[in-house]
Amino acid sequence: MTTNNIVTELFLATNFAAKSGITPGSDNIIGMDCNQITARYNVSISGISATGVRLPGKNQIAGICPAIGDSYNGGIVAYIFQSGDNGYVSGECHGIIAAPTDTYISVPWGAEGLAVSTSFDLKTAEANSANIISLNGDGYYAAKLLYDLTLNGFSDWLLPSYNDLVKLYLNRSAIGYFTNTATYWSSSEYGQNHGAGIKFDAYVAGSIYGFPKTFLCRARAIRYF
Repeated sequence: MTTNNIVTELFLATNFAAKSGITPGSDNIIGMDCNQITARYNVSISGISATGVRLPGKNQIAGICPAIGDSYNGGIVAYIFQSGDNGYVSGECHGIIAAPTDTYISVPWGAEGLAVSTSFDLKTAEANSANIISLNGDGYYAAKLLYDLTLNGFSDWLLPSYNDLVKLYLNRSAIGYFTNTATYWSSSEYGQNHGAGIKFDAYVAGSIYGFPKTFLCRARAIRYF
């Protein structure tokens, strides 16, 4: 965003998050003034005037980083990546969005006896899911169901990695609608017969828990931004 061309709805919809209740448009001709932009999108505009009626340039607009618990891009902000995290980019705002409610309440991790290459790290759910699906194929299991999910206009939902799931657990009150006595799956494997998950009323910080892959547990979809 280094040019100073007028800002259209299509540019905003492509690069920034619309405010709650706003349906992003696709116009690429008519420029929008500061008032129109800030009324529809979560952005800040440098040098904005008191009246807000001028047309800003693209390089004068920056996205506002949402807070944990905010409604954002199809779900609820669950975590903002910090320095040292996988997924952190200096000067940018990225993190994890959780689906507003549990996506599935009784679903297996996958087939036992298959050794899957997965990671526990933050922001590894996509690679984990791809590896799980490549070995398990089609079927009714957590990673596949969430990978195929379309929810609130987004189709890039995933089963969280274990460390993603830890962040959901730690911020569960701000995110909301978890069942505190339930066990939730991650996309991280814990041995060829076990998937890693968290029982929300028994988690101990720094611990990793494995459950038989055929156990029926809950799954909350996430996506990254």
